[in-house]
Amino acid sequence: MKRHSVLLLLGLFCAFSAIAQEHIEKKYTLFFRVGKSNIDTTYMGNGRTIKTMVDDINTTLQIDGAVPDSLLIYASTSPEGPVALNNRLANERTKNSKDLLVSLFPQFKPENIRVESRVNDWSGMILILRRDNSIRNRDIILKILTDPSITNKDAAVRRHPQAYAEIRDGLFDNMRTASISISVVKTATNLDEFVAEPELFITSKSPMQFAAEGGNGTITYNKSIPDDVVPTVSTNAEWIGEIIPSASEIKFKVAPNAVTEPRTATIKVECYGKSYDVVVNQLAAEPAPVVEPVVEEEELPPFYMAIKNNMLYDLAAVPNLGIEFYLGKNWSIVGNWMYAWWKTDKKSWYWRTYGGDLAVRKWFGKAADNKPLTGHHLGLYGQIVTYDFETGGRGYLADRWSYGGGIEYGYSLPIARRLNIDFNIGVGYLGGEVKEYLPIDGHYVWQLTKQSHWFGPTKLEVALTWLIGRGNYNKEKGGKR
Repeated sequence: MKRHSVLLLLGLFCAFSAIAQEHIEKKYTLFFRVGKSNIDTTYMGNGRTIKTMVDDINTTLQIDGAVPDSLLIYASTSPEGPVALNNRLANERTKNSKDLLVSLFPQFKPENIRVESRVNDWSGMILILRRDNSIRNRDIILKILTDPSITNKDAAVRRHPQAYAEIRDGLFDNMRTASISISVVKTATNLDEFVAEPELFITSKSPMQFAAEGGNGTITYNKSIPDDVVPTVSTNAEWIGEIIPSASEIKFKVAPNAVTEPRTATIKVECYGKSYDVVVNQLAAEPAPVVEPVVEEEELPPFYMAIKNNMLYDLAAVPNLGIEFYLGKNWSIVGNWMYAWWKTDKKSWYWRTYGGDLAVRKWFGKAADNKPLTGHHLGLYGQIVTYDFETGGRGYLADRWSYGGGIEYGYSLPIARRLNIDFNIGVGYLGGEVKEYLPIDGHYVWQLTKQSHWFGPTKLEVALTWLIGRGNYNKEKGGKR
């Protein structure tokens, strides 16, 4: 009899040990800059997320009976760029995230940290665009992404700078992530915890995404108390079938979508008296391609240049003209020339000058990224000038070239579809030989010759700028083009 009692007590102890566990799951998301795999704590709240994660997990691990269980890192990339590069970035992001977590939580063994990575393709972007009507230029992007004749989607979308900038700034940032799921097992320390109700935790992603061709899906989950209980599964969607539930996962099959509209359904999982919904999305079938005539000009790359006129020089009766060419990667080169040759000997009045400058500019800021030759710019310039100014008194003559140069800053402000006003100031050096003379008895009497050395503002410009070239226009109010 004593032997049976001992065996019964041992059995009860093993049973209590098996059920006296609670899984505590925490999920966090880190974001990455474009083309980068390092974790920047100043980017999109990463610093706050890491601090919250450290505080949460350390607090959880301080609970009696709490021990680390598992950790999953799921890294992804945005679709632009070469596939090989995106694969490398996704792998490096999982590695860097894993190294960070090993340093923060030494309780987790590296071999218990699972890593997965995914390179997002343009099909995921198609689903987002079809569901979100608030995205401007969505029709242009969808037309490119759904055209089977266009193999290089990235290059085709980039030919539309405003549309590309919108999805780059509004959608790509949220696709370059590392999702971290941390699981801690809490072992019960009193009898009340032994009899706690079991819970089920869905670990697979929701919504689950499927292509129009359909395929096989798996819903995974963890249980707070491991057991052999099989959940009850149901759905009203006829296109989801062959559902096979088990104690650890649910397998199902999605039929091909033959219509040209995406569809959504819900799989209901019921276990331990609770219900859990898993959303399933499926892309629409691709419509038959419409063959449209190819306009040769649309295939040509954009071209940006500008004709400029300094209105300050116009007010000073000095005709002038400038031209600027965009070189790519936010660099441009600009040249200006002026010429005025006014005089009257009867009134002893001379207003003569000619010369110009040449500058290389670097454009920066959000406006410059969205539209070339717009927004802030910083540059270096060189200039040459001759002049003869005399208005009835002492005259100043520089009949040999004066040379100068310096650094300039400006801002080009859009005012119409193809017009900007470019505000620009340059500070530097201008020097050369200057002769001073006086008009006396109908003659111009030389007084002295000196070398002029001027340090300070040498360039001031408020230029009306005419934008010329393919794609070189400003987006008008209301988004019209």
